[in-house]
Amino acid sequence: MSQVTLRRRVAGTQVTRREANRDRQIFDHGEEEAITEHCLMIADRGFPLTFDFLHRIAQAIINDRTPPNNEYDIGRHWVRSVLSLLSTFTLK
Repeated sequence: MSQVTLRRRVAGTQVTRREANRDRQIFDHGEEEAITEHCLMIADRGFPLTFDFLHRIAQAIINDRTPPNNEYDIGRHWVRSVLSLLSTFTLK
């Protein structure tokens, strides 16, 4: 990390990338925790965690919070991009 970035962070004038991109995220922190907990519960029961299963869980959360005529599709590459950020899960 550069010295300029460190100075700005210490001074409180620069936030982390995660904080800066918070408005761009599909899920809020509580929804991310719900997805994680559900996946861990399924894994504890001995079921394999698959791309399709994780995609369906995420899509169900989005469908529950959006109006019926305004559904949002998270896209087919969402699971891979999220897994590249998380080290908690490995999928089959």
